[in-house]
Amino acid sequence: MKKITSLITVFALIFMCGSFALLSNVNAGVDFIGSAELLNQLGLFQGVGTNEDGTPNFALEDEPTRAEALTMLIRLTGQESAALALEDTTTPFTDVPEWAAKYVAYAYNNKLTMGTEATLFGSDDLVSDNDYVTFLLRALGYSDAEGDFAYETADQDYDGAFGGNKEAIDELGYQRGNVASMSVWALTKAVKGTETSLLKTLVDNGTIAQETIDTLIASEQFGIISPDTWAVGEVITPAPIVVPEPSPEVSPEPEVSPEPEASPEVSPVPETSPEVSPEPEVSPEVSPVATPDDGTEIVLITE
Repeated sequence: MKKITSLITVFALIFMCGSFALLSNVNAGVDFIGSAELLNQLGLFQGVGTNEDGTPNFALEDEPTRAEALTMLIRLTGQESAALALEDTTTPFTDVPEWAAKYVAYAYNNKLTMGTEATLFGSDDLVSDNDYVTFLLRALGYSDAEGDFAYETADQDYDGAFGGNKEAIDELGYQRGNVASMSVWALTKAVKGTETSLLKTLVDNGTIAQETIDTLIASEQFGIISPDTWAVGEVITPAPIVVPEPSPEVSPEPEVSPEPEASPEVSPVPETSPEVSPEPEVSPEVSPVATPDDGTEIVLITE
């Protein structure tokens, strides 16, 4: 009985792990492996090494950094040779590793990236869904600076256009598989102002050989790309940019002048009674006294 229980547990774990791997590699119905293989045959996507059987290891479940994702974007748009030929790699960013310096400088010079801050590119930050959708839109000629789209809501507005599954991405993170899948969808989109797909543009400028396209069509390995209409791009319909309504202005309340401070109360000065002239002093009355016989006058003073 214990053996049976153990076997059931083992099979359950295998099933769970297999289901998780399938979910990660497909990400809710999106074929990561097929997208990566198609891009690799077009010369637009590389692995991180080689598997034991000699096939590329695409590491589709890894979450790429911004520097890695930007490198993949430069390669996708056929600009890698121009980036690697760059001699001046000056940018305002202070956090770019040496291996990515040419890619970041090329992207910065061509307005594909503006960094996360004035002096930071965010090289080691994990790339977000919003970041990569913004990269793709700019690569197709759209500009958030000119109002073609809003960077803050790029993933919400355009995930669907690039085959992204927002719920799955939010749950599992933004993986290299998502980069590959969205990149294939980007090949089917029209470059801004034209009806030409990005894929046809890459053929026209010599990045991809026409023979490669013909071979893939003949072998039915073209994935989601239509073999009949691959040269005509689907025009991206701009999402309306919502401008927040300004708050209604409130008239300021009239200023109330402060009441004047009351002067400290002064006790009234008592009225002065009119001066009364002092009565004249009364001279003491002198009563005459009889003169003595010797002739000396005696005076008697009475009050």
